[in-house]
Amino acid sequence: MIIENKQLQSKTLKSVWLSVTLLMWFVYAYLWLPLISLIAWWFGYQSFTFHMITLDGVSGVKALLSDYFLIMLIFCGALLVWARIEKLRFEKKIRRNEIEPIKNQSVAQHFKLDEKILTQMQTKKIVTIEFNKNGEMTKFR
Repeated sequence: MIIENKQLQSKTLKSVWLSVTLLMWFVYAYLWLPLISLIAWWFGYQSFTFHMITLDGVSGVKALLSDYFLIMLIFCGALLVWARIEKLRFEKKIRRNEIEPIKNQSVAQHFKLDEKILTQMQTKKIVTIEFNKNGEMTKFR
């Protein structure tokens, strides 16, 4: 039979059976999730009651809450002060300046071309340019 003889199975058939097998394993794992969640909840509840009630951890949390609140206020205040300083620093400054367009004359000088040829190249849809190792233009079509 082809099913028992894996060498005779096509790659498509192998991948389909692999997908079906993986899907069934995911379904099987999904069915165990409620029990796993229940066990995790129970251990979490046991740990919580031990640390908070038996060892009186609630009083420690109450003592730390005021410290946490004070630290949060300091951080928020520092961020507000920093934001205000940055606003005052950059409020009236123009930080984005327009770039002047490059003129054809400077491009032509850089590539040692005639401006008429450069204008013709700019009007064409396709231009092929070849450069040598020094970055100088050698040919164009």
